[in-house]
Amino acid sequence: MISEKIEQALRQQTTWHGLIREQGQEVVRFAERVVDCFHSEGRLLTIGSGPLGSIADLIALQFLHRINIERPLLPALSLCQNPSLLAALVREDRAREYFVRQLKTTATREDIVLAFRCAGPDELVDEGLQAARQEGCTTAMVSLEGESGNGNTPDFLFPLGKTPPPRGIEASLFLGHLFCELVEGELFGI
Repeated sequence: MISEKIEQALRQQTTWHGLIREQGQEVVRFAERVVDCFHSEGRLLTIGSGPLGSIADLIALQFLHRINIERPLLPALSLCQNPSLLAALVREDRAREYFVRQLKTTATREDIVLAFRCAGPDELVDEGLQAARQEGCTTAMVSLEGESGNGNTPDFLFPLGKTPPPRGIEASLFLGHLFCELVEGELFGI
């Protein structure tokens, strides 16, 4: 029984490896866009809900701190870090405005907003991406399904297909690390 579960998990991981491999050119295009953004004094703003909010935090940290080498800080910020704002909005039944409010006060045309979206309805992320577009930001989304529920397709879309949630979270983290490694490599010649 346990060995069957291990085999199943390995097969599922192989599936998302193939999905990411198929998106290789788009991954490179996105990394190049992030490099251009940093050269233009822009920032990478990350958003995500549920367990993918933690992935958004970690990826912003990897850009801000480092992933492979000691290097200058890269301008990245997770917008998943304000529990007081979220609590206030939940109390007023306006939680879907969590990222919208932060983006309207923080985002500029030079910025990129990278969203990590769970499967199923996700108003928080969908409305955040819509606000980012209204602010003139480049938008990107790693999605456990496909397009956002509100029909707004981001500039860069990385759908992970119908992978089980644990494999989707792993794939999201892998993609985020890959983005950072590619940007580091381009900026610092590694």
